[in-house]
Amino acid sequence: MRCFGKGRIDDAIDHYQKAMMARADHFLARYGLCQRYWRKGELDSAIQVCRSALVLWPLDADCQRRWPSRSEEKGEPAEAIEHYEKALEVAPRSISTLTNLAWLLCHLSRRLIAQWSEGP
Repeated sequence: MRCFGKGRIDDAIDHYQKAMMARADHFLARYGLCQRYWRKGELDSAIQVCRSALVLWPLDADCQRRWPSRSEEKGEPAEAIEHYEKALEVAPRSISTLTNLAWLLCHLSRRLIAQWSEGP
């Protein structure tokens, strides 16, 4: 298990994939695999695995909170907002979720203002 934090991401990915093959309903394996794909920069794989983890355990606040950042990186802010809202349903007092949602909304409003100021 020490391979996860030491830059041996491929070893961790292999470990989590084997855990998922042994037990298809293993939420933590899916969640760990999602995080490793994200660290490796494989956003499409991270999103696919994270979606499957959320199907297994939709009330996991941490997974719900982390999911939107993947959507933001993919340029899908509407999906990110939707997942932040779900995360707040699970954990309404989550400071990190509230902060991340506020940052995203502020960023989007700045982009809209910049677009409007440029004109047609």
